[in-house]
Amino acid sequence: MSYSIYEKFTYSTSHLHTIFHDLWLTSELSSKAKMHWHESLELIYVLEGICSIDSDTSCIYVHPGELAIIPCNENHRVQSQTSLSHYYCLIINPLDCAHLPFSLESTSFEPITKNSFALELFLKITDELSSHPMYYQFTVKSLITHLIIELYRLHTATPQAFITPSTHKDPKMLLVQKAIFYIRTHFTENLSLEELCLHIGVSKYYLCRIFKEVTGKTIIQFMNELKCQYAQKLIYEGNYTVNQISEMSGFNSLPYFYRIYKKYIGMTPSASK
Repeated sequence: MSYSIYEKFTYSTSHLHTIFHDLWLTSELSSKAKMHWHESLELIYVLEGICSIDSDTSCIYVHPGELAIIPCNENHRVQSQTSLSHYYCLIINPLDCAHLPFSLESTSFEPITKNSFALELFLKITDELSSHPMYYQFTVKSLITHLIIELYRLHTATPQAFITPSTHKDPKMLLVQKAIFYIRTHFTENLSLEELCLHIGVSKYYLCRIFKEVTGKTIIQFMNELKCQYAQKLIYEGNYTVNQISEMSGFNSLPYFYRIYKKYIGMTPSASK
């Protein structure tokens, strides 16, 4: 079983938690690629060459004009099967799709699409993220919504199907992924470590240790970061008071919310408005 890395991201804008890369990859460099995973949905669009995407259970080949969908929490790596490949990579944090009536983490998309409308939406997103026109973040969020719905309508392997964990995966990684999924679906409910461990079925000491080992963060750090990102989203929507947002984000103390928000976002909730 190969070693797998948990990939952590830094976002360039507080309005958007989606990352875009315009990448060139040689076959020599890609031979050194390591398996990795993250809780975001990843889309790969090949412009030149041929790319392969390895996971724990399959290997798919992506040709120019094709869009590959890598599910959330999927262990994977991208390699070039030609001497040089050029591709776009879009990494969509589930937070940017939290308003949708289905979950990115629990939806099984078909791995490859050539649908013209989906490709058009994808390329519009990459254009916005490349050129950064005025208010591009809001345009990108709207386009992402359209793209994900299009993929859901046309290209779900099984509508609302839950991804079945692979028995080939590292048991520790599977346990952490299960914990992350539960945290993401319950963090606004003032989730406690005790409740999380009870759901996962392991001791608090063991879960805390392997969570830090796999992600590089403590469970509390991960939850607080997630709560603050969600709170920031609610602040920008402008429909709630800071006190309401504190409660809606899973904080049970307003002073604690202010302190943690400033720690992770770099400013107070009031200054974010």
